[in-house]
Amino acid sequence: MSVNQPVTPLPAATVILIRPHADGTQVYLTKRPSTMRFLPGYCVFPGGKLEAADSRFPKHCLYGGETGDLAVDVDYYVAAARELFEEVGILLYHGEKQAIGADMWRAWREKVSRDAAAFGDIFRETRWRLDLTALRYFGHRVTPKSSLYRYNTRFFLALLPEGQEPDPDPVEIEQGFWMAPQEALRRGEQGELKFVQPTRASLTALAAYRGGPFPMLP
Repeated sequence: MSVNQPVTPLPAATVILIRPHADGTQVYLTKRPSTMRFLPGYCVFPGGKLEAADSRFPKHCLYGGETGDLAVDVDYYVAAARELFEEVGILLYHGEKQAIGADMWRAWREKVSRDAAAFGDIFRETRWRLDLTALRYFGHRVTPKSSLYRYNTRFFLALLPEGQEPDPDPVEIEQGFWMAPQEALRRGEQGELKFVQPTRASLTALAAYRGGPFPMLP
């Protein structure tokens, strides 16, 4: 590849986890460790690149999207849900609640971290289905051509499921926290938090939210 030729962006998916709060909507941000090669010390939303296993996710374990009303290819939805579970332990499933202990939940995450194909095994074992309706398409961004690491990313919104709380993976996440978009932007302007443009644009769009349908990433 020529030195001046831009890197081909990898397909990726990101999830903005949200929850209602007394002061309005809050989003869940994660701070990347300073040891990371890509965006060290930056605050981002859970996400990552698509894996080959995402396209092989068992179709009978999917809930929603049967009528062809998905905004983008189903692989992006699967990758978004997988990364959300792997990084912060939130599982978007449809089905009856089961008594799953913390040890089993942790073991699932470790398996998925080692092998993306293990994500489908969770739904086979529990007879749950991956809830595609829990992911609302939010927008699309591509990393600038000048970057050494480039991603073609689809963004999604997801409401925090009842009875679940984020549990950040210490390998990938230095710190995870809930914050109102307006407060995050204010702290970013003061230099307390670091954001890349897509994260800042997402926060700006959600800061203007006053109820009703959620906005799209401008």
